[in-house]
Amino acid sequence: MIELPEQFVETMRRELGCEAGEALCLALDAAPTVSLRINTRKTTSEPYAGERIPWSRDGRYLSQRPEFTLDPSLHAGAYYVQEPSSQFVGHILSSEPLQGACVLDMCAAPGGKTTIYSTLVGYDGLVVANEINRTRSLALADNVRRWGLGNVLVTNNEPRHVAAFEEWFDVVAVDARARAKACSARRTRRARSGPPAPRRHAPPVSARSSPRLGGHCGREAYCCTAPARSTAPKTRMSSHGHNRNGTTCWSRCRISSAPTRGASLARA
Repeated sequence: MIELPEQFVETMRRELGCEAGEALCLALDAAPTVSLRINTRKTTSEPYAGERIPWSRDGRYLSQRPEFTLDPSLHAGAYYVQEPSSQFVGHILSSEPLQGACVLDMCAAPGGKTTIYSTLVGYDGLVVANEINRTRSLALADNVRRWGLGNVLVTNNEPRHVAAFEEWFDVVAVDARARAKACSARRTRRARSGPPAPRRHAPPVSARSSPRLGGHCGREAYCCTAPARSTAPKTRMSSHGHNRNGTTCWSRCRISSAPTRGASLARA
């Protein structure tokens, strides 16, 4: 086991309570869960036998990690290797009428959640997968091509550029990159122990009906959300005065109760 920084451990105990803080630290040092999500539009068989993930119809837990890179089914898009927590967004949106909807994935790379939205909206829908980082957008495009539904448009823009499509999207998803304590703890562990540890579970995504989000990406996401799903796409660019009935999904990626400097985020 790798020793976590004492300051990080103490902070987690204080923020989450002794029991939950200890459980988190033990989870960070445990072997990572291996799981995938099946692309039912391409295959009806399961590439690997595994236990179904409770909140993901097509998700499976695997008892061990296969050599995925040597599997032709992976490169053909028959499944996507994805953490169980990342698949939770599909459960959150399962009650939404997304067939034929327009979805914006604001911070889309590497594309795992994008492929979830692609499946949910179907062939009559559209997913705009945006990634601000050029290198990461190339990996995103590659994963979207492998998934192969043909209903995803990959873009490489800043959020303020995407916000020009005011009130156009039925669902706007923002999975901003993690910062602060989790990243600083990971950097400390790398410095002390050499190679980086495998990536752990991120906190589940929260969903609310059109929350007024602040901070980076928040206002842009709110501006893009459509006033009503029944409105035709060509008429969705309307003024700020409309009552917004679209849905914004926001992944906080934080475990600290301290407020984010310069941002006011709605809690689910």
